[in-house]
Amino acid sequence: MKILHLIWMGFLLLSCRGEAIEDLQKVDQVLNIYVKNAAGKDLLNTKLAESYYSIEFKDMQGEYDREVISLTKKQDANGGYHYEYVVGAKRILLPNATDALKTYKSIIAVQYRLTTTSDTEEQVMEIFYKWTPTLFQLETITYDGQVIFEKSTEGVSVITIEK
Repeated sequence: MKILHLIWMGFLLLSCRGEAIEDLQKVDQVLNIYVKNAAGKDLLNTKLAESYYSIEFKDMQGEYDREVISLTKKQDANGGYHYEYVVGAKRILLPNATDALKTYKSIIAVQYRLTTTSDTEEQVMEIFYKWTPTLFQLETITYDGQVIFEKSTEGVSVITIEK
């Protein structure tokens, strides 16, 4: 009976061994999006008169045209509001990909409304991701054709859109 128990324990130990840490791909794709005016006022704080009534993010490459992307609105330690974007928009593989390096792109329409009856203002954000066998990360963001972010450090990526 002890021998069967030892064999069973050995089997469990061998079957539970995981991948080596260095063999795992690191994923770094969280993006915090702040929206402020030129004076630095938080336009996501609905308690302020000049804040936006609504902001919608829509996938421009989705299965259906302009599918709404769900983002989480959060408040940081300083009381500022931001949207946390993790995933939602379709990523398209760009040409010239290799087995060692691939670039993906998401295109998101950002739609702003000041009031329930105001016209919608739309701008376009493009998110570029870098893929290697050991890393998948957000790399560059353009907003209305201008580069507003380039990844330089590990951790959550942060952008501030000035309106």
